Amino acid sequence: MMRSLFAALALIAIWLGSTAPLAAAPARYPPRDECTRVPGAAAFRAALASAARRRDAAALSALAASDVMLDFGGGAGGAELAKRLRGSQGPELWSELTALLALGCAVEGENLVLPSFNTDDLGEQDAFAVLLVTGANVPLYSRRSVTSRRVGRLSWQLVKPLPDNRLDLPLQYVQVVGSPLTGYIAQTKLRSQIGYRLVAKRVGGRWRISALIAGD
Repeated sequence: MMRSLFAALALIAIWLGSTAPLAAAPARYPPRDECTRVPGAAAFRAALASAARRRDAAALSALAASDVMLDFGGGAGGAELAKRLRGSQGPELWSELTALLALGCAVEGENLVLPSFNTDDLGEQDAFAVLLVTGANVPLYSRRSVTSRRVGRLSWQLVKPLPDNRLDLPLQYVQVVGSPLTGYIAQTKLRSQIGYRLVAKRVGGRWRISALIAGD
């Protein structure tokens, strides 16, 4: 009889476990490539990558629309883009372009958008308040030192900077969205949805950069 009781209890436990709500898996936003099926997109992206690799301002400007948008203050045009690429903004622009080219390509309406993360629906999350961890198994440290204990590894997840964060330091203090887990993570592995993005449109049957901007 005791054996039957234990068996019944075990079945009840299994049933309860199967009906209990499961914890939601953390949302992940890895790069998507929706542009491979778009005619001309592969050649356009290859030309972008070649210009970025060579840091060729003339070649990149030739891939831009005549009215390419460069900021929200009226900065626009291929000549202005070339000027910025060759000037003090150049190192940042080339670095950002190289980074975003490696983060997927999405189709939004009639446009191409790089990185694909910039078209992802973040649900209830505020795009101004969260950052994407750009990589798989990125270590999260217990202290602001890469020699400290690792408290986790994050893969394409969202984190939010904590109030006592230091933007001037290489490791950022963050909390994993949807989790109580906190720690320090490399700033180079974080990206905002309002960071630099490239938008392309068809002009005369060819893909051209219509915007290379950051901010909102």
